[in-house]
Amino acid sequence: MGIAWLGPLLAIAATAPVYGQFETNLSSKTLEEYRQYVRAVDAELKSRWQGHKGPTLCLDQSADEKVKVLNGEFAVWEADIANKPAVTDGLVHDWIGAMYLPGAKVADVVRTLGDWKNQKRYFPEVIDSKLISRQGDSTVGFWRLRRTKFVTVVLDVDMVSRVDRYGSITSVTTSTTRVSEVLRAGEAHEKVLPAGEGHGYLWAFDAFWALRQERDGVSAECRTVSLSRTIPPALEWVAAPLVDAMPRESLLATLRGTRRAMVQQ
Repeated sequence: MGIAWLGPLLAIAATAPVYGQFETNLSSKTLEEYRQYVRAVDAELKSRWQGHKGPTLCLDQSADEKVKVLNGEFAVWEADIANKPAVTDGLVHDWIGAMYLPGAKVADVVRTLGDWKNQKRYFPEVIDSKLISRQGDSTVGFWRLRRTKFVTVVLDVDMVSRVDRYGSITSVTTSTTRVSEVLRAGEAHEKVLPAGEGHGYLWAFDAFWALRQERDGVSAECRTVSLSRTIPPALEWVAAPLVDAMPRESLLATLRGTRRAMVQQ
């Protein structure tokens, strides 16, 4: 462990009694306001994919970023939402990531994204994953996630996923139905908290994949929207780096893991 980490770790240790008061509960009002925002994002993306509003992919709006992606780089940026609504006692995080998968077929990417059993092999944050059920183009899956930045957070997540097609775009949309924090994960006295209780690093999550077949590969774009708790002013300096960094870092890890899975097929 580098010396640069020593200061933050000692600071967190010194504030442990205060930090233990960080627990909170998710209100139905907060969740519904978040869901309203997600529905607006869903409508905007479907309009794009159907050719009714702007370029099909967000990446098409930036020639420079598109060149980088075609050259093998990952592009990750925060969605430019001029009128993003405030959510009561919550923070909405909205990020977009893009990559190019040379030699790939859309059907192969869809199969990889729906391979719940093996996702723990490709995504570092996923320590367990499994398929619960499948019906046509819809699936239900489970993840156990572990996220670490100053502190370690373990979450059990149930999700529903669906594949749809809009012209040149094949979409894979995923939405959480349960996010539960796990205390003392892996220990004899492990405890899974009810959904909506805990530290609130992640209350809900939605992902919108857009896949487009190109001549020699697949353009893949993923927009992730997530909900976390607000941060009390007294703990902002401790918790803000974790809450703010999670969405971007998780999206980048998802892009990298998906590419890794495609290569290893």
